[in-house]
Amino acid sequence: MLELKVFRNRIANKIFELVLTLLIVSALSFVLMKLSPVDPATAYAKRHIGSPSPEQIEEVRLRFGFDKPLYEQYFNWIKKFFSLDLGQSLSNGKPVWDNIMLALPKTLSVVFFSAILQVVLVLSLGCITFLWKSKIINKLINLLCLIGVSIPSFYIAIILLDIFAVKWDLLSVAGNIGITNYLLPAITLGIFGASFYYPLFKDALDKENGEYYIMFCRANGLKEFTLFVKHILPNSIVKLIPNYVQSIGLMIANVAIVEGIFSIPGFGYLIVNSVINRDATMIHGLVFFLALFKIKIPAPILSITDFIGAGNGFLAMLMIGLLLEIKISHDDFKDLISILSYRLLGNMLLMALCFFLLPLPLLAKKILIIALAAPISTVSAVFTRQCKYEGEVAAVANSLSILIGIGVLVVLLMLFV
Repeated sequence: MLELKVFRNRIANKIFELVLTLLIVSALSFVLMKLSPVDPATAYAKRHIGSPSPEQIEEVRLRFGFDKPLYEQYFNWIKKFFSLDLGQSLSNGKPVWDNIMLALPKTLSVVFFSAILQVVLVLSLGCITFLWKSKIINKLINLLCLIGVSIPSFYIAIILLDIFAVKWDLLSVAGNIGITNYLLPAITLGIFGASFYYPLFKDALDKENGEYYIMFCRANGLKEFTLFVKHILPNSIVKLIPNYVQSIGLMIANVAIVEGIFSIPGFGYLIVNSVINRDATMIHGLVFFLALFKIKIPAPILSITDFIGAGNGFLAMLMIGLLLEIKISHDDFKDLISILSYRLLGNMLLMALCFFLLPLPLLAKKILIIALAAPISTVSAVFTRQCKYEGEVAAVANSLSILIGIGVLVVLLMLFV
């Protein structure tokens, strides 16, 4: 119950932080528009009338409420927001929500294709460097990732346009149809994302490769490729999911510049045109929407994947212990029975000595007895092989000791509780 209460408090704090952040960001957009040297009412009148008189400009100011104090404009905007009304664009007269919903699918398409490209590149490069132990290839990929992170996205976009649209004439500068419209923007964002996440993925692979259950699987004769595909790779991917989910929101917020370069009418197009036209209502809505994507997902929610990742090692060991096919010779089987018998009898003797002879509190004695009932260490098979002895017997003994240990622990818990 205490952990549930702490979890609820964390979620409530994160929601409070989210609301407070959005309020502050939206308030700053109003303050900055007020400090701007260009009056939105004047810009609107010049765009629609041509050479407006002061009376016409004042009429526009009264119509859109620009004559009211700043705090009153902001509170009116907040009231409308809770009714899902962000006002109407001063540029085209359409509701701000309609403009955002029209541009959002194009932006999400760029992010979607970029995310797929990132996943493919990161997984491919990580698997190549992990399975193919080549220092030259590893250093080359690290160098390319360093370059990919260092070069700004807009510069990569200009280079891609120059190569594919100007020199090779494979794509047009603007107006591409279908997936080709999002191909170069996705590559632009994907290069930076893949360069950033490859070192993290490679580090996750190396750490997972050093886990005890991996060493146990090797000692048990599991093939390297099978070990990599079934255990190392999926466990490493799961541990990177929280960071990658956070990056999707940042990608949506940062795609604006790339969209402007490739003439995609997404968020970038809306932002640039709204600033040029001094479209105050559209700017307020866009700033709020982009701030929403910048908000980090609460850590307790993302920690669900951490629980899954942390439990993978235990689950893998449990499945190995339960599904292991025991294949040993007749002579080794005798050694196996001897090992398990001596260990079980020795543990029972130590349990009796702990309970009757040690001058400790009853609770401490129970804890020691439960610890003695634990299975054989998973690294025993590794040490056995390093001692030039057949590791299969030790591996099978470990697996069977898990089953025996579960039964003994159940009996002890029934006696102690």
